[in-house]
Amino acid sequence: VMETEGSSPLGRSMNLKEPPSFQVKGAPCDQAVIEGEDVVMTAKFRGQPKPMVNWLKDNVMVKTVGRFVVHETENATSELRINAAQKSDGGIYVCKIINEYGTKQAECRLKVKGESKIRIKEISKLCLI
Repeated sequence: VMETEGSSPLGRSMNLKEPPSFQVKGAPCDQAVIEGEDVVMTAKFRGQPKPMVNWLKDNVMVKTVGRFVVHETENATSELRINAAQKSDGGIYVCKIINEYGTKQAECRLKVKGESKIRIKEISKLCLI
């Protein structure tokens, strides 16, 4: 939606008004990681005025303390980083973008698997013939 202000063609200023939207379809995407690995969920968005970004896990606002960090760049990209993921971090994450012209949200499922354990069997007896 474009709106113009002013009365003369030379004196008009244009304000672009655009509801929020994600620039990459399906972003952020589902992920599966091993416990202890870092996770980064990225959402690239647009809207005018610039949308406010909220990250939620299982419908609760993510608190950006400790291992959880949210970083927003000037080129309308928001990243949720989870350092050293734990099994309890698994769940449904939502990136919600809001401005005065609307709201959009994208969902990501995170699965955190237990540490891989490699089992090595010792050879206890060696038979020589």
